[in-house]
This record gives sequence, C-alpha cells and structure tokens, in this order.
Amino acid sequence: VGSLDLAHLMWQRTRSPLRAGLIALSMCEKIKTSKNICVDELENAMEKFSKETVGVLEHLTDKEEVRKLLTGKHGEFSTLGIKGHRKIDILELAIDLKNQKFVAHRHCQNILDEQYNGRAPQCGLVKFGKGSAWVELNDLHPSYVAHQTRTTFNNKKHSVPHYTVFRKFVLEIWRIPKVKNRTQMLSLFLFVLSFCSVAFQPLCGPINFWHGIFFAYLVSMAVQEIHQMSDLFLYSSNAFNILDIVLIVLLFLA
Repeated sequence: VGSLDLAHLMWQRTRSPLRAGLIALSMCEKIKTSKNICVDELENAMEKFSKETVGVLEHLTDKEEVRKLLTGKHGEFSTLGIKGHRKIDILELAIDLKNQKFVAHRHCQNILDEQYNGRAPQCGLVKFGKGSAWVELNDLHPSYVAHQTRTTFNNKKHSVPHYTVFRKFVLEIWRIPKVKNRTQMLSLFLFVLSFCSVAFQPLCGPINFWHGIFFAYLVSMAVQEIHQMSDLFLYSSNAFNILDIVLIVLLFLA
C-alpha cells in the first residue's frame, strides 16, 4: 500500500473530485479484501474519502447543476472507473461500484426518481410529473430544443409538441421506465398464467389457444435477450442473464 495521505492530497487537487473519490473508495475496498493488509489504515482512508466525497455533494445547491454534473458523459474523465472505453456518468459509476452511501444521497435519489418517471435523454418525449399521474414534455429529450411549439393536452399546465399526434404520444409513454416496469410485471403475470395453463394439460393433447400464447411469450423473451446482448461483456457479467438464456432454451425444448 502506498502513501494514503499522498493519495488524499492528490484527490484534493483533482478536477473531478466526485469521480476520483468513488474510484479511490473502490480501490481501498479491493485492496482491503484481496490483500488483507493495513486494514485499519485503509478503513480510515475509506471513511475520509467517503465523508469528503459526499461532502462535495452537500455543497452543491442548484439542482440542475447537480444533474449536469452527475449525469454528464462528456469530458476527458468520462471513461475513468470502468473497463474498456465506454463512457459512464458519475451516478452510473457509483451504482456500478455499489457505493450505497453516495447513491443514497438526496441529490442522487432525486435524479433517479425523475429518471424513473421519464426525465432522461434516452426516454421518450414525455414524462410523468413529480407526484402526479399527468404527463408533460421531457425537457432532456434531444427533440425538445428543436421543437418548442406546444399544444395543450388535457391540461394547460401539461403540454406536448404540436406535431405529435395522439398515436405517437401514446407510444412515447411506453418508453418511460415506470410504465415499462408496470408493463413487465403484468406481462410476467400473464406468462405464468399461460405457463400453468399449458403445463397442466395432457402431454399428448391437442394444441389450443394457450399453447399459442405461451409460444408468443417465449419468442418475445428470446428477442428481448438478444436485444440486451448489444454489450456482450456487460451482458455476460450478470449471472441472471445466463440463467434467462438457459430457461428460454429449456422452455423451447419442452
């Protein structure tokens, strides 16, 4: 183990203290668990890095500035802290490194709550309002700047772009994580129902409606897994993904 005081001094001079602090905490944790040396010194260093990294967040008061800082993937430090050349923002890095204290901070929780309601560039053009079932324009969507013209939808306070017809508006709702989560729960319930309906039928009986529904679900599950394989390294690092593949293959064979 090198000089922890020097490492802390260098952290104080870095241009990205949040990212560097998260990486330093992860490094201390790995050294402590794998080498089992200088445990007390490493624990003290981890406590110091954790306290001061979260302290940086405490000194940030503007919510939009915090959002830009924690979710931005631009700059020369955006690839630090993760294998390969994939760019990752600070909030994603904290989740990847399993830093619960950092992620539990109120600024991070507010951002995650809003992303869950659809306020993220990768979501659709609409989002859910905070604490409300109404939908409004997603101001982080790339099309927001290009299309400022709005028209009222159900309520003067909440609006959608003028060019958006009702069909497109409904399709955009399905891209919101909260809606995806509820839809997936309903889909899994229907899948279990169709599985039970097929499993308790006679093995040599005729093919009926439930067999078609069950096969359609299997195909959709296979397509979903193939879609998730866009990043093969990230996909294979999760054991549950491998379990899903085995389950789908066995169900197809059955």
